[in-house]
Amino acid sequence: MELKCGKDYHTSFDVENYLDFYREPKLNEFQYVARHEFWSRLAPRKNLRVLNFGGGPVISDLISAAPFVEEIIFAEYSERNRQAVEKWRQNLPDSHDWSAHFRFIVENLEGRSGEEAAIRESELRRKITHILPCDIEWDNPVKWPSSWESQSAMFDVVTTSLCLEACVTSKESYRHAIGKLKKYLKPGGHIVMYGVMEETYYLVGQERFYCFPLTRNLIEETLASEGFKTFNEIKLLAVSLEAYCDAKEIFFATATLEEV
Repeated sequence: MELKCGKDYHTSFDVENYLDFYREPKLNEFQYVARHEFWSRLAPRKNLRVLNFGGGPVISDLISAAPFVEEIIFAEYSERNRQAVEKWRQNLPDSHDWSAHFRFIVENLEGRSGEEAAIRESELRRKITHILPCDIEWDNPVKWPSSWESQSAMFDVVTTSLCLEACVTSKESYRHAIGKLKKYLKPGGHIVMYGVMEETYYLVGQERFYCFPLTRNLIEETLASEGFKTFNEIKLLAVSLEAYCDAKEIFFATATLEEV
């Protein structure tokens, strides 16, 4: 079967089919717990600015971030995925229902009430202030509004999930990708990554999409070479997801950019 990649995301990526994986919050418990722990460590800090790069049609990876941020810039390559997020942000009737994920995170992980889960949903809608095109191949990977000043070193946190491994083609291009995202971080800022290990493809319906096989060593060596002074142990979970992909493990990693 031919592997889809690049511009195929504009024509062959079935958003609704992809979101079937997000019908049940428990399927994503590993990353939700890891994100909750990360944001809990930053709890004394407030009004942070976050760039979510390559978010796909998914907003649930930002639920734990909402109480700590002033704004989130949501950058995504595919127009179809951007439209799906915009529908949710506008609370349109045909948008994907993320309410179960809000309840799982806010009630189960944070120990708060169902009412607070609904409040969190409204809060996240408000704090995703812009949904912008992006492409890691561009010198400046996010298409910022023309009226904005440079966004270099303007973000406290850059997050990316299941993105870079779907668009890089080599160890060198992976390093370049991390280097480009690093430029948006303030000194002492954090990069947060969720992804898959040793995956070469994943399925969306009947379409098979390309993936570059990451390894733990590559991730750690790249972060170190790009000036991330400290990073927590990479969290790993062995998986068997033959119906979706050939990944061996999923990972969650955070790193802090060295203050010069």
